[in-house]
Amino acid sequence: AMAADMYIRHKMIEEAVRVTRASASGRLEAEGLVYELIQKAVKSEHNTEKAAQMLEQYCGGEHAVRLALERGVFAVALGVATRNHSAMHMVPEIRFAHGDAMIRAGKFDEASDLFVRANRH
Repeated sequence: AMAADMYIRHKMIEEAVRVTRASASGRLEAEGLVYELIQKAVKSEHNTEKAAQMLEQYCGGEHAVRLALERGVFAVALGVATRNHSAMHMVPEIRFAHGDAMIRAGKFDEASDLFVRANRH
């Protein structure tokens, strides 16, 4: 874990994942440890696109979409969902969340368009 943390501090994610997998006693434990490791790395990565790419690569598209939605970066969420089959079902949720943000910003026409497109999906 110490080596993995050092690699994360230096943004050497692949090395961190490699040593984490090597230290695990089985595939299931390795997946859990890698997930925790990537969550740590994502917290320190302020660029949402880079953080989402990490999650998408190591943990799956749904986790990447959730992160982008939490951060309110709808273009990244939509990009991940449309190129990642396992997250495609999240497109309406992304459009609704984006529409909700547009309403809060007073952009009612944009919100209406997003809601219509979400219902069509």
